[in-house]
Amino acid sequence: MNTDGHDELDYAIEHLKGLRRASPPPGLLSRIEDRIAQVDASIISMPQWRMIAAAAVLVLGVNVYALINFSSGNNALSMGDGYAATELVSNYQYYE
Repeated sequence: MNTDGHDELDYAIEHLKGLRRASPPPGLLSRIEDRIAQVDASIISMPQWRMIAAAAVLVLGVNVYALINFSSGNNALSMGDGYAATELVSNYQYYE
């Protein structure tokens, strides 16, 4: 059984335990907080809200229109010359 990998892992862990911990530079937290406080929040203007609302109403209206036309329309498929697809096969016997 090869234990070289296990020994190497133990050596790496022991080596890492001997390293000193990283510490941030002094004043880093206050600089980050100052930078966050300086950034203005992005505000969506009223015309953009109107455009978004108009697009949502348009999509909703098209969906309602399509739903109404689909539910009230004739569901039989038309071949284009007046015959419905259901009239083409009357007795469902394809091979006579």
